[in-house]
Amino acid sequence: MIRMQTSPLNPSHLDRMSPVPLYHQLRLRLEEWARSRPAGSDECLPTEAELSEIFGVSRITVRQALASMLTDGVLYRRRARGPIFLAPPKVHQRLTRLRGFFTDDLLAAGLEPSTRVLSPVERLPADTFAERLQLDKSDTIFKVERLHEGSGEPMALQASYVPESVCPNLDRLDCSRSIFKLLRESGRPIANAIQRVRVRPASRREREVLILGRQAEVIDVERLSVDPDGVPVEYFAAALRTDRYDFVMELGQVDGGSAIAPAIPNPWPTAFDVREVA
Repeated sequence: MIRMQTSPLNPSHLDRMSPVPLYHQLRLRLEEWARSRPAGSDECLPTEAELSEIFGVSRITVRQALASMLTDGVLYRRRARGPIFLAPPKVHQRLTRLRGFFTDDLLAAGLEPSTRVLSPVERLPADTFAERLQLDKSDTIFKVERLHEGSGEPMALQASYVPESVCPNLDRLDCSRSIFKLLRESGRPIANAIQRVRVRPASRREREVLILGRQAEVIDVERLSVDPDGVPVEYFAAALRTDRYDFVMELGQVDGGSAIAPAIPNPWPTAFDVREVA
């Protein structure tokens, strides 16, 4: 654990004549210090008493500043009453982009992306996924379970389901690579997708793999992707750590023009469908 040894800014920068509350001025100084730290810096802030002495303010003022930063995720505690740390950088996930769903966004956050296949690729009956993938229940699909990491830290657990008819040799390919690229190389490129995002309690396996606490929640992302003919080629469900991801969308006006990609029927017919995904 690295402790911040010196004041992030000269305490004289706190202006007691300003209409801006002292706790907010202190927060701004601490945020400026936080932005100056290298990505992934594991630095611990001084204690409340030390910050009070450094900046010449009351401990109540320090508590107000730290409480607002903890609430907004700028800082975090590993234990309820433990030291306060600078929060790691969040990955900004762009919801409207098909490619680079994990790799590109991790790179943009200054993290080194890697993907591990957690178990041998399984060949299974389509069963509960048949309707979503427009298959008969007796048709076969491949299940690929992978862990996405950023600079060695677990970030997301993903299970992909691909019809065997779409990529018959998927179980013999290197699935630590992008499945998006594997499908394109197999002649069944992804052209369009529909996606759902929600927050839910983490399962036991997700807590173990992502190293989460007992009461942790995850960001649950489900996506159904189709080829240029509108035929489903992949369904995936991913559990993302809530402390490491933000979601970003770019919005624009609809111009009334014709769609260039096939429309996909909503595989989640109700907004409150809470069925669990394996």
